[in-house]
Amino acid sequence: GQGGAVNDRVTEPGDVLIARHSRLLARVDREGGRVVARGVTIIRPKPNQFDPDFLAACMAAGWNEALQPPGFGLSLKEIEVPVLSLTEQRHIGDQLRS
Repeated sequence: GQGGAVNDRVTEPGDVLIARHSRLLARVDREGGRVVARGVTIIRPKPNQFDPDFLAACMAAGWNEALQPPGFGLSLKEIEVPVLSLTEQRHIGDQLRS
């Protein structure tokens, strides 16, 4: 697979945590080892395919917020992420980290 939502509730370094409260939220867990609450989805991107900071920024972007119907849970099937090379993703991820 290409990585994706995982069923366990304990994070690993580089996991992207996504939740929907009043808005769509996505953060990278840099250390791992956290137990996440219900309502938080763990996305475990493969390092050779996705930069986690790029992925988190795309997941929480306004265009994805608009795809989530109000009053419903998070629909990962509706999330859109631009197709960029890993090099381009890392460049953007480096800018986000700095």
